[in-house]
Amino acid sequence: MAKLVIIKNSFRPYEGREVHEIKAGYTAADLLARFALTEMNSGIMVNGAHTEPSRQIAADDFVVVYPKVMGGGGRKILGTIAMIA
Repeated sequence: MAKLVIIKNSFRPYEGREVHEIKAGYTAADLLARFALTEMNSGIMVNGAHTEPSRQIAADDFVVVYPKVMGGGGRKILGTIAMIA
């Protein structure tokens, strides 16, 4: 069985996250369609690396579905993070 973690808030990843055991054979696209908060603004990683939607999940994979942080560009995001800190 693979482990699936669904993160609902990128800034507080432990709050409200869900952890599931899933069978092998799903594709990354299948998991996004089923578990993503909004498919357009969600990403997926398998074993710590971003992956293609066609990637099949193996029995020992660690999969994370997370919300993408939208911004106007790298400098604006870094400025916002610095301001919050």
